[in-house]
Amino acid sequence: MKRLKKRYSLKTALDIGANNGLFCRLLESVGFSAVGIEPQETLVNLARSHGLSVCAGTFPDKIPPEIGESSFDLISVNEVLYYFPDLKWSLSKIHDLLSDGGILFIKSYNGENDYRRYFLSFFTRPGDYLQAFPTISTIRFWVEDSGFEVIEVLAYPDDYFSILFEVEPMKFGIFQRFFNMVYGNIFMKNEEWLNRVDRMIIVAKKKNKPTG
Repeated sequence: MKRLKKRYSLKTALDIGANNGLFCRLLESVGFSAVGIEPQETLVNLARSHGLSVCAGTFPDKIPPEIGESSFDLISVNEVLYYFPDLKWSLSKIHDLLSDGGILFIKSYNGENDYRRYFLSFFTRPGDYLQAFPTISTIRFWVEDSGFEVIEVLAYPDDYFSILFEVEPMKFGIFQRFFNMVYGNIFMKNEEWLNRVDRMIIVAKKKNKPTG
């Protein structure tokens, strides 16, 4: 975030699916003026009790005026992309809310990951209105189709990488993380490595609207 803020001179940020405001706090800690949107009022109240600017609302269909009538230099979507009922519509709305040249930051589980096939039950969350987990190629396609340029795709390390997918979750977690990072970065081509990781980060830049 520090690197993105400095490189693109970003000042304002919106966190979609802000939960208890933790990511808004991180954004503020590196100098952003940050606001969040969160559908669960209990979490909104919790965030506000800690002095964070989080509004009650559902993206993209029930956006409060203080957000819908504003523009932002950065919009973050942290592990909530798969809750959007219409990915194209949601990304189009994000595009509208971003200032020209603004940055879209997505963190998401990876639907191509072997873990999804072997331990799918771990990701079953009844009652959360969870849509399908998108693949890297799916996210890249819809992001670019919605008027963005993908500038960076990164592996997000955790204990659930698929290279050791036969290891019971959380068992040998430190070794598993170390092995995956070393093996993935030395012995696998970048695209193949990204396709196998459990989670990834995609950073995209809003294309300026054509003039004339």
